[in-house]
Amino acid sequence: ANPEATGHITLYTDAKGIAYPLPDHPRLQIDYAAPARRKDMGQDAKDAIAEERHIFLYFAGERELATSVRSAWRASGRRPKDAYISAFWQKT
Repeated sequence: ANPEATGHITLYTDAKGIAYPLPDHPRLQIDYAAPARRKDMGQDAKDAIAEERHIFLYFAGERELATSVRSAWRASGRRPKDAYISAFWQKT
C-alpha cells in the first residue's frame, strides 16, 4: 500500500467477511458498512452513488444486483471510468 495515500474508504461488507484483513493505514480512514440483509446491498451501493464518491467499487453477489447498480451509476451522470462494478456469480 502507498503510505502517502490519503482519503476515506467505505467498504460495503462485514469486516469479518474479508478473507485478507486490511492493515491499519496512517492516512486512510476505512469504514465498514455491512448491510443488515443481503438484499440491501444494491440499495446501499446506490446510496453511495448519491453521495458522489470519487471512486466507487461494488462487488455484487448476483449479476442482477451488479446490473442494477451499473444502471444507477449511469443514470447519476457519473463517468463510467470512475466505477468498477462487478458480479462474481449469478443466481441459478
